[in-house]
Amino acid sequence: GDVSVKDFLMHELKTKKGEVIDEEGIVIGQHDGVEIYTIGERHGFEIVKKGSSTEPYFVIKKDLVNNRLTVSHELPLLFKGEGRGEDFVSSTDFNILSEIQKDKVYFARSRYRGELKKVKVNQGDEIIEMIEDMLCVPGQSVVVYDEKHRVICGGVIK
Repeated sequence: GDVSVKDFLMHELKTKKGEVIDEEGIVIGQHDGVEIYTIGERHGFEIVKKGSSTEPYFVIKKDLVNNRLTVSHELPLLFKGEGRGEDFVSSTDFNILSEIQKDKVYFARSRYRGELKKVKVNQGDEIIEMIEDMLCVPGQSVVVYDEKHRVICGGVIK
């Protein structure tokens, strides 16, 4: 409808403003309610610390108890392709929407409008094998597509 997701969540969840901290724990800004942000998001919070870099910050941790977001200039490169790092396992929130073919190359993204990266999927173990490097953090969703950009499966990164 005419209401943004952020406005809807702020109304339904009765959010309150809180601190935005950097990786060292220094308060650098504020947010409108920790519940309305997603891991990897880079918009919607305010950086007010003088001298802060103009590079974008990404949410890397949500502390619901203390109503605090932790942000960083970079998302960690957790998952590397070509056998250089771990493949990742999605959580129990792994959803399969279409038949998965063993050893077939699919495409995945972990961020809205993120670049599609080549992957293989092991359906039985719910493991997504990285063929190309992908920037992502635990808590982000990953969606896998076929060559026609149809959604095949997806889940939340552990």
